[in-house]
Amino acid sequence: MTVDSMESLRVLTLNTIRFIAQAGPIIKPKKDQGNDILEKQIAYMNRALLEGRMSFENYRDLIEVFAEYWVQRCDVTDGGVVKRPEQCIEQNENELKSQLLQCMASALDKNVQVVDLIKFCRVYDELLVDLRNLPLEWFVRLPTEDYNDIFIKKNDLSIVQNKWMGSERQCYSVENVGRFKTLYLALFDEPKIPRHFLFETIKSLLACIIDLETKEQWIDGVELTESDQLNATGLLIASIRSSLLYLKEQPDYINFDGFFEESTRPFIIVTNESISYVDFEKRINIVKESFWYFRKSNEIDIAVALLLYKESSELNYNGERLRYCYRKYNEKFDELMGKHSSTDTVAKIASIVADVTRETDSTNLTAQWDTDFKSNKLPEILAGLSAVWALHVSRDMASTGQYLKPHCIQILCVFRLLSADREDEGVRKHLAQVLTGQGKSLVLALVASVLALCGHSVQIMCYIKYLATRDGKEFEDFYDLFGIHSKISYQTFEEAAKERLNQIAGNATQYVHSCIGLPNVKSYSGVILPNPVLLVDEVDVLFDEKLYGETYNMGTFPRIPGIDKIQLFIWKMVQKNCTSIREKVDIYLKDESDPQIAMFNNLINKSGTFALLIHCGDQSIGKTFTNSSLFSMHIDRMISIAKQVHDMEPNHSVFNEFRLNSTGKIAVRQSFGNYSETTYKNYYNAFIYFRLKGTNFEEGKTNYGYLNVRLGSISYAKIPEDFSLILGVSGTLTSLSSYEKKVVNDHYNITEMTVMPSFFGGSNLKFNETVDFNCFNTATEWTNAIFGRINVTVNAKRSVLVIFNSDVEINGFKQQFAAQLDRLNVLTVNTDPADKERFISDAGVSRTITLATREMGRGVDYKSSVAVESNGGVHVIQTFFSVGVKEETQIKGRTARKDNRGSYELIVCVDDLGKENFVDSQESYLTVTYDQLNNKRNVQMMAWMMVKDESRVEKLKVANKNHQATVDFYKNK
Repeated sequence: MTVDSMESLRVLTLNTIRFIAQAGPIIKPKKDQGNDILEKQIAYMNRALLEGRMSFENYRDLIEVFAEYWVQRCDVTDGGVVKRPEQCIEQNENELKSQLLQCMASALDKNVQVVDLIKFCRVYDELLVDLRNLPLEWFVRLPTEDYNDIFIKKNDLSIVQNKWMGSERQCYSVENVGRFKTLYLALFDEPKIPRHFLFETIKSLLACIIDLETKEQWIDGVELTESDQLNATGLLIASIRSSLLYLKEQPDYINFDGFFEESTRPFIIVTNESISYVDFEKRINIVKESFWYFRKSNEIDIAVALLLYKESSELNYNGERLRYCYRKYNEKFDELMGKHSSTDTVAKIASIVADVTRETDSTNLTAQWDTDFKSNKLPEILAGLSAVWALHVSRDMASTGQYLKPHCIQILCVFRLLSADREDEGVRKHLAQVLTGQGKSLVLALVASVLALCGHSVQIMCYIKYLATRDGKEFEDFYDLFGIHSKISYQTFEEAAKERLNQIAGNATQYVHSCIGLPNVKSYSGVILPNPVLLVDEVDVLFDEKLYGETYNMGTFPRIPGIDKIQLFIWKMVQKNCTSIREKVDIYLKDESDPQIAMFNNLINKSGTFALLIHCGDQSIGKTFTNSSLFSMHIDRMISIAKQVHDMEPNHSVFNEFRLNSTGKIAVRQSFGNYSETTYKNYYNAFIYFRLKGTNFEEGKTNYGYLNVRLGSISYAKIPEDFSLILGVSGTLTSLSSYEKKVVNDHYNITEMTVMPSFFGGSNLKFNETVDFNCFNTATEWTNAIFGRINVTVNAKRSVLVIFNSDVEINGFKQQFAAQLDRLNVLTVNTDPADKERFISDAGVSRTITLATREMGRGVDYKSSVAVESNGGVHVIQTFFSVGVKEETQIKGRTARKDNRGSYELIVCVDDLGKENFVDSQESYLTVTYDQLNNKRNVQMMAWMMVKDESRVEKLKVANKNHQATVDFYKNK
């Protein structure tokens, strides 16, 4: 047995003992709900084991969540559901306990996958923790103020210190339930004591949870599977938990009935009125976000926003015009929201959509926008869009009289991006800094909608697929309401480059096949968008070295008869360390009787010449071939690469660029960290596959047996040139290097920049450069320190997000410590989309450990649970020192967001710092400080940028030259 297996067995045994120890003392001789839960837990484990549905890891995790249930159950049984039992009515508390037991019992009865039950139990256990941490005080208002002093003097009530203090709405907290009830009924002519709204709220929410857990159909008749029931209930619980933070605000409400409605009604509506699981998921997540959003949306008015804007931006804007535009916008927004107030939400939306589309000229392109349009018409169009968005996303909260609406700072950003404050005609190219968590997606969606309504096609580019897919799905219903969905597309930069290449050389694959003598394939004609406008999310990535100066290279990879056998033969010869492999291949082709080799030979001997675009050095050039010369060149290339791969050391960096995925296909690492099965690096895919797989090579997949023919290149830097208008947002625009600023100004002629203030105020993150920074001497000490800090964090009942440089470091860390860590998730750009959403959601759950690559440290919103928030929030550990401060800023922004708590630290290894030239080889790890590294980074960045900028200029020239060579080559093909 390996050390890892022994450690896993130790953790599993420990969890099993813990489960027995926690559950045992609660078991009673006679039948009760506690015994029933335990029996159901054991019965579920037996079923799963007998049916072969439970892996070692599943069993470990299931035992862990079951044991945690009994920990929380003991707390509830011994100490009550709430913190202050003297404020509780025993009947209420018993009802809550019964509801909680019913919820767990129902979950255990379901025939679902083990992972689904584990996921549910974790959310449920967190709910128990949150309820235990929730001070469910009994707040009351007295019918008259005649007897206040009597209650106060007897310490039956205490005055709540809030804005209503001293007024007729003064609120009190019940300190002694028994005496208060007796005295209240004696002094007041009231048949009942005041309602305990917090208890009623929790009971109503638990009833909603139980209803969904047993719900058989969505409102349109679509049936819920038991898995749907459990997963939807988990989402509902997570959303409800996020709202519990705000129950403490009950005393601030004018009307306690309104508090009860706002706290419960949205969840009930979503549960009762969703038409599918997907619809439910989208709606419940909006409800989840609404609680903090409502509280922030009105904290800053236009006057304060403009003042903050003035402090954060250069004085190159017209503040009075912005104020005028916002006033027009706000007046129209209020008018539309009040219009047809008696009609339902759907009819109201339809009415506003009709008004907006009727008043908008679909041929009014931005070049024609004059001052009058930008000052008067644009605010009204934007108000209509905002009103529809508010009504659409707030339909589940509408009964409470509250609506999500764009923040005034977001609206100001839209006005700035669309040049509303400028007197000249048209819209200028413009970039805006919108900080992390400040609604960049909504800003872009509103801008895109205005442009689409006015006749433009809008292409929104994101740097990773996850963000493009997420934002596209988030706003597709909104775009559909106005009939503009087809005019707005979300793409990654790679997808945009591929589309551009199809526009230039859509028939390239067909041409190559025709030249070689292969069957015809479909040609592609890239979509030419009318009046295109480019919007870029995280726009600074576009100017980063991963894109600017690089090319997207496209090829065709036909599976030619016999090629697979040739590649296998080459690999066998290389493994035998044969000399003169080329000669042996020629003999093999001549003597082999396999019919596929015969077909290959026939293809080689095909007559005729043709031109292909090839890569020679760093240049793309046209070259004339015959089939014989083409295949000969490729066989030589295969042999060369096979030798290289065979001779590589096992730890060679090239192996980090490839991996065998779960389906047995070789995948290649892309520039942003994602792995692709459809990307080829010459013939490395084939021969690294042979080396990694070792034996039993699978035929029929794309791993080998292909010819690699280059089609052409698209320079990423050339893509924006196809758009007359470029607008973009980023959270780190002020951190652009001098070279990147030069690119912005000189290459793309973008002269307008805006720095928007935060509508949450400053970040809550406090980073101490001494305390929160640690450097270690060896990789072992470094990983041990990370492991230690993870344990400290989870033992404090917080969650921890650990950002690694790449998945290589994650795999190494996981291999070493995974068996000792429960609730461990790995989050990269390659994580399955369904798991990705779940892992992002779980990252803020108590005791959860998330190992993530640097790409997931940007643009992803990790939310902390009530329990985690009460214990200090999400803790972020960055395990490497960022070469650029922009990345560090983005990673820090994953915690202490949107008024939440959180913390961050850096744990680095001196060897890694040496590789990046942050420290000298002789320097002791003991003397390394954050301030030293930051200063070195700044100095290094300036010097490095001067040298690097020159090389980037040259790289750009090469990239653009190859781009043009592709255009020229296919011009007449």
